[in-house]
Amino acid sequence: MKMTLADVKVRQQALAEIAPRRLPGKLAYAIGKNLMALQEAAELIERQRVAIAESYAKKDEEGKPIVKDNSYDMENMEAFKTEFGEFLAEEEEIEVRTVPVSVLEMLDEARFYALSPAEMIAIDFMLEE
Repeated sequence: MKMTLADVKVRQQALAEIAPRRLPGKLAYAIGKNLMALQEAAELIERQRVAIAESYAKKDEEGKPIVKDNSYDMENMEAFKTEFGEFLAEEEEIEVRTVPVSVLEMLDEARFYALSPAEMIAIDFMLEE
């Protein structure tokens, strides 16, 4: 499935929050598989974010980026935002494990965690009719 790099980050974070919940086996497995695929891409995205940030950060005498309060001291924040925004708009092919939407009916059982509407929206990309 093609998705923007911004979507990769958002979906990875959402699945990471849902993954520890008690869910039906098929759904839990699909979330786990998708989370692993998205985490791999998210790690690459983060490395690229750091590289872009360092290229726009002010440098000390040794040429190393200056960090203040756990953030890079930017020389040109607007240019960083523009370049990183363009990067996040790129699309990536992610292998997504899907499950039938009917598996959600099992969430009505008391033994399973009931997903919130926001969580349902977060997993929508991996549901099929």
